[in-house]
Amino acid sequence: MRQANTDRILIIDLFRVIAVFMVLFSHILFTIGRPWLQICQPSFGIHPFTWSSWGEIGVTIFLILSGFSLEYTYGGRHINFGRFYVKRILRIYPIYYMSLLLGLMVHVAFAIWGILYRGAHYSTLLPDFGYLDFFLAVSGFNAFFGKWGGPLVWSSWFIGVIMVLYLCYPIISWACRRSPWACIIFLSLISLISRILISESNIFLKNPMAWFPLNRVFEFGLGVFLAGLVKQDFLKSLNQALERLPFLTFFSAISFPLFLIHDPLRRFIVMGPNNALSRTVGIAVFLVLSIVLSKVTLLIDQRIKK
Repeated sequence: MRQANTDRILIIDLFRVIAVFMVLFSHILFTIGRPWLQICQPSFGIHPFTWSSWGEIGVTIFLILSGFSLEYTYGGRHINFGRFYVKRILRIYPIYYMSLLLGLMVHVAFAIWGILYRGAHYSTLLPDFGYLDFFLAVSGFNAFFGKWGGPLVWSSWFIGVIMVLYLCYPIISWACRRSPWACIIFLSLISLISRILISESNIFLKNPMAWFPLNRVFEFGLGVFLAGLVKQDFLKSLNQALERLPFLTFFSAISFPLFLIHDPLRRFIVMGPNNALSRTVGIAVFLVLSIVLSKVTLLIDQRIKK
């Protein structure tokens, strides 16, 4: 039976940092709009496995790393499911709730700024935000009701997906250890069929190609599969070269808060006039605020858990 290994694997940190900055780069492009959006966003893959933005590729990397990290830590061990899932909840939700609070604060601040400095007419702070929206925001399962991330943190659609995949982890891990190739082929078929059915029908609201768990179970399962395939000694051998990279562990540690925190702050990119200088300053402000507030969020989260 494999014992838990707490040694840090820097190649995982590297891919985690790459993934989160791909998401940030993609969202910057979406915020700026044309012409950079058309120039810089890729569109490739084979239907129905396609990616149309750097952010979508980054999310795929995140899902693979999630499965890989869990299997690297828990694979082959007896899992107390209740304790395992409580740990996952404590890992996800405190940071998520802090991102919601930040999203609300930013939303209120920009509403006030619009009234005072732009003469905007105030009607409703959060239009179309009822009791159902509140409970969906608290649970993180907005997307399953066609709401995606809601008005506060758009990227929070990821919360519902990853929590469902965490539920699936014990059975995926067991299957991958018993018959790894059969398991990964089976998961790929599930995702393939699910993606085809959803892309060719209107079964669910607002084309949920990104958030529907069966669409993403192959990516998560691929991480579990690779963790059993790649030798731990090989992963550790890469540490010596990667430890020279500056700020690698810093950005890896804040990658999850950064994934959520950055979204409400995108408004700072387009605050000023529509010209190159204003957009450059806006992007710089957006990045600095996102990184600083993500670090603060992580420190608060660590303090809460002590």
